[in-house]
Amino acid sequence: MHVKINDVPVQLPDEDITIKELIEMRNLPATGTAVAVNDRLVPRTKHDIHKVKEGDIITLISVAYGG
Repeated sequence: MHVKINDVPVQLPDEDITIKELIEMRNLPATGTAVAVNDRLVPRTKHDIHKVKEGDIITLISVAYGG
């Protein structure tokens, strides 16, 4: 499946992947990571049920700590 993640074309290995699984695949923390799909925010409470679809444009923003 082909998607864009943060404006970079990416081929995902699975056709049936959730946002939660995508975050895990990218080694990002579950808390502190905001996700938008096709310019719409996906609440964290829906990460485990929202399925990624062919052609989705995904924005992942992870909080960075420090100064």
